[in-house]
Amino acid sequence: IQAKRTDKNTVSDNLFRGFQSGYVSPEATAEEAQFDAARLTCTNTAQEAVVSTVRAEYHLAMGRAEMAAKYFAQSPSALVPFDTTALRLCLPSLGVKDAIEYRNE
Repeated sequence: IQAKRTDKNTVSDNLFRGFQSGYVSPEATAEEAQFDAARLTCTNTAQEAVVSTVRAEYHLAMGRAEMAAKYFAQSPSALVPFDTTALRLCLPSLGVKDAIEYRNE
């Protein structure tokens, strides 16, 4: 079973094609490998959903909205409601780095 998961998501589809053809640092590659390792330890889909959600939050915090969207899409709506998630994903393109910053203005 674990071999199938590894083949399915090989270091996050080559880090989402090099974060869409940009430079991928060795640190980012190592962090993605840690997320992949955490996902391999999951024994059910609920655990995998939590790992995907945390991974998406991490990418959003790092300013990688495309990568965040990829992992938010794998999370159930109970963990990631569509309306607030869509807003949070578009805020970086509008120059807002953090949704909390946006709420405080």
